[in-house]
Amino acid sequence: MIEYLRSNAVPLGLSVALHSVLVALLISGIGLPSHIQPVAAPPVVQATVVDQERVEEELRQIELAEQRERERREEELRQQQEQAEDVRRKREQEEQQLAAAKQEREKAEKELARKREADAEAERKRVADLAAKREADERAERKREADLKARREAEAEERKRKEEAERQRLAELEQKRKQEEERLAKIEQQRKQEEERRQRELEAQRQRESESLLAQQLAEEEKRVAAQRSGLLGQYMALIRQKVERSWIKPPSAQPGLKCTVQVSQIPGGEVVSVRVARCNGDDAVVRSVEAAVWAASPLPLPADPSLFERSLSLEFAPTE
Repeated sequence: MIEYLRSNAVPLGLSVALHSVLVALLISGIGLPSHIQPVAAPPVVQATVVDQERVEEELRQIELAEQRERERREEELRQQQEQAEDVRRKREQEEQQLAAAKQEREKAEKELARKREADAEAERKRVADLAAKREADERAERKREADLKARREAEAEERKRKEEAERQRLAELEQKRKQEEERLAKIEQQRKQEEERRQRELEAQRQRESESLLAQQLAEEEKRVAAQRSGLLGQYMALIRQKVERSWIKPPSAQPGLKCTVQVSQIPGGEVVSVRVARCNGDDAVVRSVEAAVWAASPLPLPADPSLFERSLSLEFAPTE
């Protein structure tokens, strides 16, 4: 039904349109003026008869058009059937041709597959042969390299052995040379020591003789100078003791018979730089008073003979009552 409506859409549409026009004319009237004057009944009947004839004529024209359209559709359907038959026959021929072509193609594909398989097998064999050859070459190369490495290692070991032997030989020669040098050095050292010993003995002998002579001369000179200096030194030390005793402030704890040995350091000019009581039979207060007396006596008296001046003095402090 849908196919029928689709194929007859134009005629049906035309028929519906014409019928719609006729109905509209019947309703609205055909050829009526815009302003109708009232008339008697007969004219109205005549107009209705005329319109009916026109409608029937229009219907006949529509039926005629529909008849022609049906004939056209039947002719078109017949042509379509013939065309469909032609198409079917052509399709059957094409299908036969396609089947034959497919068969040929399948045959060609099988032949191509067989050829490809043969080529692949040949390629696999070629690759396998190449791999086998490469493996054989690699084994041969590895063996050659291993032989070369073994030969080089053997040569290196032999060279190392010879070098070690040469090194040991040179080391032994060097050791012998050093031993010989040490032996000669010891001999030379012994000779030098003996020579030095003889020189020392000779020098000692000369020194002893010289010292003996000098000692004798000095002893004689000292005897002469001592006699002269003893009086001057005694006077110098007495002056120092007197000044220290005058500077001493006797502490209450001092006892009769006080004796202290005082170590005094002075600089040229008699200025005291350090005082230390080495021995004393008094208490700490007495020791401090003696040290204070030495500091208070600075600068100390100078000797009449400058040669009697000594930076370090040992003063015996024993004040009288």
